[in-house]
Amino acid sequence: MKRYAVAVALVLVSLVACGDDGVRTVQPYDRAPVPFVPDRTAPIDSSSVQADGSLAASLDDGDYWAEATAVGSGRPFIMFDLAQAVFAQTCIDELGAEACADEYAVIGEPHGTMTVLWDDLQSVTVVAESRQNYAVPGAELASLIGGNQPSADAPADYHYVPYPFLITVRDGAIVDAHQIWVP
Repeated sequence: MKRYAVAVALVLVSLVACGDDGVRTVQPYDRAPVPFVPDRTAPIDSSSVQADGSLAASLDDGDYWAEATAVGSGRPFIMFDLAQAVFAQTCIDELGAEACADEYAVIGEPHGTMTVLWDDLQSVTVVAESRQNYAVPGAELASLIGGNQPSADAPADYHYVPYPFLITVRDGAIVDAHQIWVP
């Protein structure tokens, strides 16, 4: 038994020593998995919406439905308009089949805007019309939202479509932005 434990330990040490640091770096336009879509996104608390329509930093942690609305021209930011969405049977149960013809519906009020600096995004994916998801850096997302062509790293058949996003908010800041294909 002791010999087996020593052999396993040696194999593990060898694997760690032979590998890189165990961290895989994602390259622009690497294929990405389809983001998990819950039955509902987090609701917007009307008390979080400020007079100018922006959301307070006290917004609850969670995943929100969002539309990309602007990018900074002199400052590296992306602005999103956050709302709540419901999907599949939850949508039908709460809003009726007619409101959920595409298997989802956006609850438009309350809603509000939040901005994020490009470099503060930890995980970003975009989705092609073919429904293939790709990882991109925040700067590339901002460029696409701003109307620019994809970088040279993009697949030849990829072009940006302004599909909505699932945005993750943590500690009052947007940390992830994952674009969702919708019909």
